[in-house]
Amino acid sequence: MADLADDAPRAHLAFVEGNRAEVVPVVTRRVAGQQLVAVPGGARRLDGREVHLVRDDGQYWFELRALAVRGVLRAIPAPDDSGRGGGEPIAWFHLEPGRTVAWDYGQLREADDE
Repeated sequence: MADLADDAPRAHLAFVEGNRAEVVPVVTRRVAGQQLVAVPGGARRLDGREVHLVRDDGQYWFELRALAVRGVLRAIPAPDDSGRGGGEPIAWFHLEPGRTVAWDYGQLREADDE
């Protein structure tokens, strides 16, 4: 699962906005042991909010693996190599982890009924 923490093919951030759940695709990066999250749209409103970060890979059932982290986002300055350009604004955050859950469907085994 370490590869999912470092470089997952897909990452999404879920949080509550008003009375509904919001899910947005994000870019994640580990720097000096800290989890950084880049949110498109300059979403500074997420600073200090509790979120769920889900990183996953695999296409078929027994390839699916995921790492989910519940924690609090803290706004940070953009990393020097973040590739700032003329596109959509990006807000960077450090994720302070609270609870982490991981699963790998390829490791599931049938249980004995004994």
